[in-house]
Amino acid sequence: MSNLIGHSLGRYHILEQLGEGGMATVYKAYDTRLETDVAVKVIRTESLPQNAVERSLKRFEREAKALARLTHPNIVKVTDYGEYENHPYLVMPFLPGGTLKEKLNGKRMTWQEAVRLLIPIARALDFAHRQGMIHRDVKPSNILITADGEPMLTDFGIAKILDAQETMDLTATSALIGTPEYMAPEQATVKAADHRSDIYALGIVLYEMVTGRKPYTADTPLAVTIMHARDPLPRPRTFVSDLPQVVESTLLKALAKKPEDRYQSMGEFAIALENLERQTSSKAANRKKAKSQPVEYKQGEIGKAGFDYRKWLMIGGFVTLLGISLAVGNVLLGLGWRVVEPPAAITSTSTNKQSYASTQTSGQMPTYTSTPVNRPMPTYAPLGPDLPLVKRVIRDEKFDDLSTLEFQLNIGPQGAFNLSDGLLTLNEPLVSGDPWEDGSSALWSDWPIQHGNGYLLLFRTEPSAYFLINFEYGPFGSPDYHAFWFESGQTYGIWSGDNQLISHTLGFQYEPKTWYYLLMWLNIDGVEGKIWEKDHPETGKLFTITTGKDWASSHLNYKVNVAEGTMVIDEFQEVEFLK
Repeated sequence: MSNLIGHSLGRYHILEQLGEGGMATVYKAYDTRLETDVAVKVIRTESLPQNAVERSLKRFEREAKALARLTHPNIVKVTDYGEYENHPYLVMPFLPGGTLKEKLNGKRMTWQEAVRLLIPIARALDFAHRQGMIHRDVKPSNILITADGEPMLTDFGIAKILDAQETMDLTATSALIGTPEYMAPEQATVKAADHRSDIYALGIVLYEMVTGRKPYTADTPLAVTIMHARDPLPRPRTFVSDLPQVVESTLLKALAKKPEDRYQSMGEFAIALENLERQTSSKAANRKKAKSQPVEYKQGEIGKAGFDYRKWLMIGGFVTLLGISLAVGNVLLGLGWRVVEPPAAITSTSTNKQSYASTQTSGQMPTYTSTPVNRPMPTYAPLGPDLPLVKRVIRDEKFDDLSTLEFQLNIGPQGAFNLSDGLLTLNEPLVSGDPWEDGSSALWSDWPIQHGNGYLLLFRTEPSAYFLINFEYGPFGSPDYHAFWFESGQTYGIWSGDNQLISHTLGFQYEPKTWYYLLMWLNIDGVEGKIWEKDHPETGKLFTITTGKDWASSHLNYKVNVAEGTMVIDEFQEVEFLK
């Protein structure tokens, strides 16, 4: 492919080349319409057979649209796409911070820093996997580092566009799709790869970050792929003797030769990395606590006759404060926990709201309204004796600003969302007559739910809305899928595997255009919860279902899924129950 500097690809004028790899060349370009710098990734097709090029171009538009809908704070967004002289290209925001490969530059970093950088990438990959998308080429040069030090994953789906299954022929064309140093053994042996190949690749990245070297190197790409498939993994502690055993064990599991021996989801791998980071934070906190311990005086050093009056004054003050704290705590716990009152009355449409579709023909990024909201002072709402007492509020999402949202939005092809006046509106029209055929608009947690915590949602829906509020794991329809479904205020149940739903009638009079609280939590054997009208907790309905002790042992996420109609969300809280 010839150098494109000075050329114009539609409205994008190529300024300079930023990088080049086996699958694509990246250029810095100027968007003449929006008058801003962008990154243009031109996909290389010259090494592929002509019939493979034709298939890739036909597939490109479908895959590009799917990539454009992949919205996550740690995934570089695709904003436009096109084709230039049989070369498809993708347009993305220009991020000048550099790549993880440049940051490493052949050196190693502390395992603590490596884990910190890769946790957001693991969460981004987990999000994509749950949307049915596999990266296929995870490596340091595809992890950008922003000016603020945040990692961003790029090059999503490039290998899928080139279609490794149809175009790779190591013996005939040498058109190897992917990067051999980071390819899982099943990719090297031309077997079907799945999301666990990304787990292996991210494990290789972590290995390289903490040891300063790749585990396998050879003179040819084919030789490297064979080493991945056959050679034992060099132990990381061979190169870093003080590497903690738990870090090495995490690497060994991620880099198992057989996919079934690895972490079975990227969410599970992310939890393992978060546990490593948590151990580091806990040790640092203990060291800080040890340094802040008060100095003890020996008898006779202060005061007369060995009486340490300062010490006794400290003890007396502590006892007084403890008594006051317990008194205040009893009052607050008797009342419940903090909830913010929603607006007194909200109509189905507000004059200052505007909906934004999830796909844009112009390729521009969607905009949104983010208006600071003057909320009332916090109050304490009594929730009745049938709910657990709450120790503290862990998360309190008021939906004031999309940039600080602790959830991921996945808007369906026909759907739209609006963020205005502290309210998030999800809308999904019914087109074909089947709500699931038309897609859905969803709100996903970017973090796992925890045993012992409650998840409280304040919401209302319009008439004829069909929605689910879930604790969920895995892609729907897969054998690994399992979820608790709270369905449209009418039923609740457990869904496991391909098509196994155990459903119960809620026995609750759910009304549209009415604000409801829904509280759900995991217990040892299943799921419990309660739904009640905002101003009438006495009208609520408790529900419980048994799932078995091992059902929720894996990574579960919180999800709000609107398949038809409109839902308005005012607030979400994660709370820790009093044990």
